[in-house]
Amino acid sequence: MAVRLTKTSKIVFAIAIIVLSVALGFLIWRVNEESRLDPTDSDAGATVPGGCSSSATVALSANCLDWYAEPGKAQACRDNRSNCCGNKVQNGCVRCQCCNGQWVVGSASTGCESLCSNNGGYGSCEDVPVVKCTCQSWSNGCGVNCKFPSDTQSKVDAKARGTCKEWIAMCNISDGSVSIEEYKPGHICYGKKDECKNPYAKDDCTPANVCDGGSWVTRPTGNIAYENNITFSAKAKDTDGIDKASISVKKGNDNIPVCTTGQTVGCITLAEATTETTISGTLSTANSRLAPGTYTLSMSWKDKKGAASAACALTTTFTVLPQQTNPNWSITKGVVEQCIDAGTTNPKSELTYTITVRNTGDGAGTISKIEDVMDSKVQDSFVQTSSITAPGTYAAKKITWTFSPALSVAAGATKTYTYKVVIDKDNFDTYANTVTLTPVGSAAVVATANITADCEIGEEPEQPEQPGEPGEVPQTGIFDTTISRIIAGFALVFFGVLIYNAPNGVFTMQKKAPNYKYRDNFEKKVANK
Repeated sequence: MAVRLTKTSKIVFAIAIIVLSVALGFLIWRVNEESRLDPTDSDAGATVPGGCSSSATVALSANCLDWYAEPGKAQACRDNRSNCCGNKVQNGCVRCQCCNGQWVVGSASTGCESLCSNNGGYGSCEDVPVVKCTCQSWSNGCGVNCKFPSDTQSKVDAKARGTCKEWIAMCNISDGSVSIEEYKPGHICYGKKDECKNPYAKDDCTPANVCDGGSWVTRPTGNIAYENNITFSAKAKDTDGIDKASISVKKGNDNIPVCTTGQTVGCITLAEATTETTISGTLSTANSRLAPGTYTLSMSWKDKKGAASAACALTTTFTVLPQQTNPNWSITKGVVEQCIDAGTTNPKSELTYTITVRNTGDGAGTISKIEDVMDSKVQDSFVQTSSITAPGTYAAKKITWTFSPALSVAAGATKTYTYKVVIDKDNFDTYANTVTLTPVGSAAVVATANITADCEIGEEPEQPEQPGEPGEVPQTGIFDTTISRIIAGFALVFFGVLIYNAPNGVFTMQKKAPNYKYRDNFEKKVANK
């Protein structure tokens, strides 16, 4: 049987479906919503039966437990005796911690002795276990009624001893463990230590004065050429300032006794500030060179309160190399051209430059730098950087070999450095280069090299007069292409088949009968005459 709905019935039916869906959703939400406390069982302050009232707890429940719940934890306090804390009597309600560590709650008139009679007693026990109590839970912000093991105070004292800090014992509400924490601004009980019964200790020691330290600014170290100047600089630092009279700078020579070991350097310069002094000086100059050998430079100082320490001392070791004797320098530069793809339309000129440094003197010498400046026409792409002999580097039309420390070249020895430049035909020209050698302790030496890049350039090949590939016969006939040949072949076969199948006599010529019309007329005319 079919049910027919009017328009009005459909609307009513739809509305009913919506209402039922909303109601069902509300019921599901209420079933899954966290349980709520009735207004009389909320965490707001309330007046409870028996005259008990508190602004921080809830209405009275069994055994006055709600009086001793942490704020907002009344339900947990009632359900499983957790998040409860306190040991106070108010309006007939009391909560006591018994000797076995258990808490009991009852009427104040009963008293803790009676309430704890089955829990190991009350009041005469020591070392009551710490249970779920922290100063975060009390209205005064500190654990006035926490009970700690008897050795807690000695542990706090030991923590404070020698640290120059204050310490306080705390107990954890979740597991009853004891922690010893620094008592300082920001701590939950800071400013309330006089209210707390938490074990507390303070060490009023005064920190010992020490010299803070220092650091090198310019530190001579490693091998130093005889010809180089040697300087030093360091910073001495202390919050109390530096006693400049206490500053000592000494140098010693382990090999050649240039000076007495431990002699104070007489060229010290001081730059003083409130908490820092810069100590600087010169050990070797052109007018007074340190002899070759190994040296130890040491310095120390005290602060203005007379304190010294290992941190207020610096030391370094360096070696002065033997003096260079009679080196004599020469530098030459050669270039060789090699043509790449010569005789073609796009040849290239590869220029290989060779720089040769020679020490022609009778003593070793050192060089600090070689600098090769290229012609301004050289483009960056021409320089083959991978071909440059190490440690040379290319930048801005210049190749530089820098030696640090300086490169030693023995008497009679040579050093060779090479690189390549490749120039295309469009840039063939004359190129000039200048190379400069910088020896240590003597004047620079210069060499030049000029070369013309001019490889042979081949001629362009002649173009064929006829179109098509070289050696190909021009296509001018009707049968020059393959497709035309195929079409012609099919046409011949077709005509051959037609001729073969034609009826007999189609191509037979029939003899025509003689026409004697004009002869007969002529004969008649003759006969009539």
